[in-house]
Amino acid sequence: MAFPPEAFLIGAQKAGTTSLAYLLEQHPKIALSEPKEPDYFTRYYSRGIDWYRSCFPDPNASICLDASTSYTMLPLHEHVRATDPLVGVPERMYKCNPDARFIYILRNPVLRTYSSYWHSVRNGEESRPFREAISDTEECYIWASDYCAQIENYLQHYPLESFCFLSFKELITNPSAVTKKCFEFLGVDASVKIDMRGKVNPSYTYTAFGKLITKIVPSQSTLRSLFALARALIPDNLEASVRGLITNPIAKMEASDQAYLEDYFRDRNKAFEKLTGICVDEC
Repeated sequence: MAFPPEAFLIGAQKAGTTSLAYLLEQHPKIALSEPKEPDYFTRYYSRGIDWYRSCFPDPNASICLDASTSYTMLPLHEHVRATDPLVGVPERMYKCNPDARFIYILRNPVLRTYSSYWHSVRNGEESRPFREAISDTEECYIWASDYCAQIENYLQHYPLESFCFLSFKELITNPSAVTKKCFEFLGVDASVKIDMRGKVNPSYTYTAFGKLITKIVPSQSTLRSLFALARALIPDNLEASVRGLITNPIAKMEASDQAYLEDYFRDRNKAFEKLTGICVDEC
């Protein structure tokens, strides 16, 4: 086994990492960790390297892939503690593998922030109005969308050439091209045939019936397993109708909130573009 991992899908959260991980793990040379997000270098570092090794059960893999989005959620507020598990991630990764390579999907930061907020609402972790939540500097909604600060944290240990930056928009519209780019970046055969239908995790809220289900089955992992089983059993022509009984699409962002976030990210986006040549507003 090619352990420790040399490939990391580090984020951004709510930018298609689940879909891309599903595509990449179809390659016979790539083994995705189990679970997809072991969060070893953040939440579970104290469990030790043997525990981390157990997250990669395929002994024949040439490349182990860790797809933990928590690795690009460095807290950026002034009260952050050095003991926070989200601090010091690149340092720990470098000690484990100084030759690691990173895939980072970028999504328009305004849209990513909004999607992240509704993700927390859906999981029962957030009840505040959107503007109040994003105005809290000690919440992660804003941090994870500040791509420049997140990547600069890594560049203290790894060169820019160690990173493959991708567009969420291109992942949705042309998954084949994005997958091929990743395979070439990782040095595996890019001609391998992949099922491009992928897995999509659209933003949504629960209907009253959906909320009832979440009360009966409060575990998010169990819910995901049940929904996956339902998708496999329900005919394609009925899937949309059944989904409509459980979920609603999220409400459109208020224009004032969008303007607030666009102003907030403007300088940060310019700094990231200067560093990488990528305009994240278009991602």
